[in-house]
Amino acid sequence: MPASSMSGNRKQTPLIGSIIDLCRGRPLTRGFMSTRSISTHRLRGVTLPQRVFRVIFVCLLALVSSLTRVSAAKEPNCSGRENWPASMAFVHLKNASVTDNQKIAFNKTQVKRLASEKLKQDLYHQIHLVTFHEKGGRTIQVITANDASSDECSAGPVDVYVVSSHLGGK
Repeated sequence: MPASSMSGNRKQTPLIGSIIDLCRGRPLTRGFMSTRSISTHRLRGVTLPQRVFRVIFVCLLALVSSLTRVSAAKEPNCSGRENWPASMAFVHLKNASVTDNQKIAFNKTQVKRLASEKLKQDLYHQIHLVTFHEKGGRTIQVITANDASSDECSAGPVDVYVVSSHLGGK
C-alpha cells in the first residue's frame, strides 16, 4: 500500500512517506530521494537512512528523558494561603481564641517558605512564616513546621509558633 493512502484523505509529503517506508523496512524508491541518490549521498560517512534513524532515536531519547524528569519527585511548594501550613495555623489561632473568621482579611494573608530540608525519599520538613492581617489593622505572624511530600503538604501535623514581638532588623 502506498504511503499516501495510509492516512486517508490527507496527502502526505514525500518526506513523511519516505520516513514511513523507512520505518517499515522498505527501500526509499520514491519521493524526495531515490535509492540511487541515497547510496551516493553521504554526510560524514553516515548514510541518510542511518542519519534518519539517529535523529528519530535522539528524539525518542529526549522524550523519555523529559518524562523521567516530570515523574521524579519535586520539592513540594506549600506556600499558598490555601495550603496546609496556613490553614492549620489559622485553625490553631482560632482554637486559642487569638482571632476568628470575621476579623481576618484572608485575601491579604502571606505565606513565605523559610526552609525546606529533605528527610528521605519524597519527604521534606518545611518551615513557613505565615502573616495574617486583621481587618482592624493588627498583624499576626506565626511560624509553622510540618512535613510534606510531592503529593501533599499534609504529610504530618503542623507545629505553630506565634511570634509575639519582632526585635531589631526590618
